[in-house]
Amino acid sequence: MTNYTRLIYEIKRKVSNFFKKLSKDLSKPKTKFISQIIYGLLDSQSVLLSNIGRSLKEDNLLKKTVERLSRDLENFNEQEDLIEKYINEVRPHVDNNTIFCCDKSDAVKPYSKKLEALDRVRDGSKGETEKGYDTFEISALTDKKALPVEIYSHIYISLIKIL
Repeated sequence: MTNYTRLIYEIKRKVSNFFKKLSKDLSKPKTKFISQIIYGLLDSQSVLLSNIGRSLKEDNLLKKTVERLSRDLENFNEQEDLIEKYINEVRPHVDNNTIFCCDKSDAVKPYSKKLEALDRVRDGSKGETEKGYDTFEISALTDKKALPVEIYSHIYISLIKIL
């Protein structure tokens, strides 16, 4: 029988160690913020700050935790450094035999009314136009890894509002 508790612990530990490598040159508060966000994402299985905050199980009010996470997220401007370090981690897995798979896809949100910059996108599953976002992803298939290595993922907004 599979021990899921141990498996989940192992996955969380590996992800945590990976992000420690990426954030080693950041300040302590920013490193702590990244580790809390990653832990919260894994534990809550949600991108909502309220769910991430709940999973952190802090002693203060959830509202204060969400405000702190929101403020830290807004003030976090080291994305380029993290991306560069991520590329350096992925680079050893890429060689001349690597196959890169590019995928333009969509994230359809048909029932959303208040999401920022929703646009009309073609739902690839249904072949209809729905509210949502376009996405672009690049993965690498290599001899060195059993699973594809995620190289790049971006949600982009094609709708530009002119003031």
